[in-house]
Amino acid sequence: MKFIKLISIIFTALFTGSVLAAPAYVIGEVNVTNQAGMQEYRAGFMDSLKPYGGKVVLKATKPEMLEGDSNGVVSIIEFENAEQAQAWYHSDFYQKINKSRKDSSTSRVLIVEATETK
Repeated sequence: MKFIKLISIIFTALFTGSVLAAPAYVIGEVNVTNQAGMQEYRAGFMDSLKPYGGKVVLKATKPEMLEGDSNGVVSIIEFENAEQAQAWYHSDFYQKINKSRKDSSTSRVLIVEATETK
């Protein structure tokens, strides 16, 4: 699989002059404090991802914490690259529904880019 990915990167670089960007992930930990207030967020969340190619790859409602404290749901959303993740997060549509999440929960949200390790 890594060989095919490498060939794809080389082919793209040779014929388009650019290299494919690494995938990026938005990781969110959300502790809901007002279930009713989260309705707008839940109703629009999946639609907010579509224009940016985002897909939910993990949702854990009861994560096992090995270190630190958590009372929230952990979600991981995959994007083609960090630019797409940023564009989604800062989009007008997402920011509109995001207000209801912020008003109805405590949360931590971050973007990480995938890197290969040796």
